[in-house]
Amino acid sequence: MQHLPILLALFTAASTPVSATADGGAPVQDPAPQDSVVQRLLPRFRSLPPEEQDRVVARAYQAALALDHPLARAAAALESGADALPVLDADPARSYAAEVYAPALKLKTSVIPPTTSRWKRAHKRFFPRFPLPDRAGSWQWDHGRNALIRPETALSAEQRLLALLAGNWPEPGRLAALAEARFDDQPELDPVADYFGHHYRDRDGRVYAGMRLGDVWGSGQEIEVSDVEAIAYLRLIAKENRLQSPIPGRLHDRIYQRISASFEAWREHHQLRRALALRLCREGTELPLAYRGLSERVDQAWVELGHDPARAAALLAQSGDRPSFFAALSALPADQKAAPEERAGLGPWLRQAAVDVCREEGLLGLGRR
Repeated sequence: MQHLPILLALFTAASTPVSATADGGAPVQDPAPQDSVVQRLLPRFRSLPPEEQDRVVARAYQAALALDHPLARAAAALESGADALPVLDADPARSYAAEVYAPALKLKTSVIPPTTSRWKRAHKRFFPRFPLPDRAGSWQWDHGRNALIRPETALSAEQRLLALLAGNWPEPGRLAALAEARFDDQPELDPVADYFGHHYRDRDGRVYAGMRLGDVWGSGQEIEVSDVEAIAYLRLIAKENRLQSPIPGRLHDRIYQRISASFEAWREHHQLRRALALRLCREGTELPLAYRGLSERVDQAWVELGHDPARAAALLAQSGDRPSFFAALSALPADQKAAPEERAGLGPWLRQAAVDVCREEGLLGLGRR
């Protein structure tokens, strides 16, 4: 089954690979090689046992969360409820089982990793302008399973400390994922979110690791829709069990239209929450394509909401989509809007918090060691 290109490919945004990004996508830069503070403390830090390294970084992170800066206060508010959230390991090729949804096809499922030429050709075809986000090194919020997803490749204690010393949050994607968890307010959309969180399969049974159904449906390119994913949609989303594989050709376009409508509704819901989450705790983070021209408005929204994720979640629950959210925000009485605070300049604060902790720990020559 094939479909026509979806107009306005807004779901997949250009992205720096998250393995090299700060929370929300801003590039992580290690401190400059000539950074004398880093040169002094790193040898001592590296001499610590692993558990001590983790303790020092955790302490530095807590010091960052305690900063009197609006973005740090927002981060602290998000972390305050994080321990109650379920956490799952990453599954970069989670897909629907062919033997369950299309047994008559007798497909032999094979996973195509990003290192292969076949995967790279598919990536070039689907995402010719904006590369697929590399999620391997980033925390994520799974809107379908309502759980945090750990990075496939976690940063070491040294990498996390260097991120703080470079003025970045230490765990890529974590704060944005926690914010998305706060804004995930429509459980009836969980099945749709879960569907588009599964990975893309071509009609020959090849599953493309890291390439989700939501990514390819939002690419604007013509794609193959396997009977496996079509039947899974009908059973799990449409709650229809009468159709079996192989699907008659005359039904292909009708099924495509239904999946497409579900995707468009999900994208509208998800991208507003994603855009708000990305800019809550980090200035300058690149937003999804549909929101690129609204960066200043998103930042101003956070100023007016006092960088309070609870207030944003309440407003989202009342309004839902982008036009109604911003209309409701504009309609707030002046006395319900927070006093303006400067969002910029968090990086030096994060660095100083880490330096202060390292100094107290004796990693700069004085203190506890």
